[in-house]
Amino acid sequence: MIKTAELSRFIPMVVKSSRKIRAKFIRKGKFYVYIVECSDGTYYTGYTNDLERRINEHNNSCGRGAKYLKGKTPLKLVYVKEYNYYRNAVRVERDIKKRTRMEKEAMIKAYAQSREKLAPQICCANLSGGLTPKRLSVYIKTFGCQMNVRDSEVICGLLRTKNYALTTNPDEADVVILNTCSVRQHAENRVWNAIDKYSDQQIIGVVGCMAQNYQEQIFEKSKKVDFVVGPQDIAKIPEVIEKLIDHKIFERKVWETDGEVRPEKIYHHGFYQDQEHAFVVISEGCSNFCSYCVVPYVRGPLRNRNYKDILKEIEEAIVKGITRITLLGQNVNAYKSTVHGPQSTVNFVALLKMVNEIEGLEEFSFMTSHPKDTTVELFKTMEDLDKLKKHLHLPIQSGSDKILKLMNRGYDKKLYLDLVKNYRKIIKDGSLTTDIIVGFPNETEKDFQDTYDLIKKIQFNAAYIFKYSPRPHTKAQEFIDTVEKKEKERRHRLILDLQREISKKKK
Repeated sequence: MIKTAELSRFIPMVVKSSRKIRAKFIRKGKFYVYIVECSDGTYYTGYTNDLERRINEHNNSCGRGAKYLKGKTPLKLVYVKEYNYYRNAVRVERDIKKRTRMEKEAMIKAYAQSREKLAPQICCANLSGGLTPKRLSVYIKTFGCQMNVRDSEVICGLLRTKNYALTTNPDEADVVILNTCSVRQHAENRVWNAIDKYSDQQIIGVVGCMAQNYQEQIFEKSKKVDFVVGPQDIAKIPEVIEKLIDHKIFERKVWETDGEVRPEKIYHHGFYQDQEHAFVVISEGCSNFCSYCVVPYVRGPLRNRNYKDILKEIEEAIVKGITRITLLGQNVNAYKSTVHGPQSTVNFVALLKMVNEIEGLEEFSFMTSHPKDTTVELFKTMEDLDKLKKHLHLPIQSGSDKILKLMNRGYDKKLYLDLVKNYRKIIKDGSLTTDIIVGFPNETEKDFQDTYDLIKKIQFNAAYIFKYSPRPHTKAQEFIDTVEKKEKERRHRLILDLQREISKKKK
């Protein structure tokens, strides 16, 4: 038995020893987990803070290499990954050692493929030396609308300016970003399912509409998520990732959802997925507050970009080889930009005319329009502008005046039919598409039939048809969901079949 006096001397030694161990364990720097293939075909896994030195020690008869590798040289480096903390490197090395040969070969194959795609961006070394610095690689998966596609491009542009590498292979990414949609429950379910597929070793971020909708609750829903960033805060994403790299060892969570206005400069980093076509945002958010729609709650009120900034972005895109653009907004027809004070403004029609004059632009289009703000003047302008595509996406949502009122759409069936009549009168060969929601609360069979008959009468070129699902924060969430799931599915199927037949005839 240790006496009290001896114990008092013993405790400081234990504490001092444990501090040293912990200090080593959380040591920050560059640590590499690697796999080498031996001359006999076996694999050896290790970790080091000096990859080139350690490989040479293994490969030479200096007595400093691993005992297992004695007589198994020359060695071939077939896998390497960098970590910022000793602890992470040790944990991964142990995990790999437990894997089967088949699992290790799958890792090696994926690594080789990623090096082919991102050769200048990935840490690599060979036996003769020559270690190139590694940039953290980021994989972005986009859910939802064209606005999210553009947001993902903006994020890519921001990350590239901070020297991050972009990858199309999620398995080899250090950081995974899910740019999310919250318009329907189905879209959110897809995100939750996707999160489970990624590794605990990766930094995982949820950004976009779901991030704003659920904020820190996302961390409760999934322990894998490391950061949450709302649509108005995407400019902070590189900074957020840096915070996590510095504090990952403590499993720190970061969320940024308080922003109100995006910095204009984020739209000018010049990253586009398509080499010929680009999306250009002209307005952010929405102030219509349709009773079923979550957009005003996750993207904020309507905010219009200055027309000069929009024109500048288009000109910058043309310099990069872009010849076609799509102007984006939740309600483009409500666009207004101040010129020299509140008495002088550029409206949407005026903006279209300015865009049409840009040299080097071959074709452009816009979406989405709201019926209550759509005018005959717009149709005449569309007909007159030679570069503007003769296409209009005009969501009707329902053919029932009762349901339209419950949806707070701000128009009735007659107004919509008048718009369609004028559009087709002015633009002879113009295409027309729409959105439809079936199974909205209190939608009776008669209400549904009104929608069915309207589609039959108008003969849209195409329609996007959705089953209603309640969304957080919205007015419609307070309504009793009177339409059963099976009935929603039946109505959805009937409208879908009808529109398919119409679309076939229009081709």
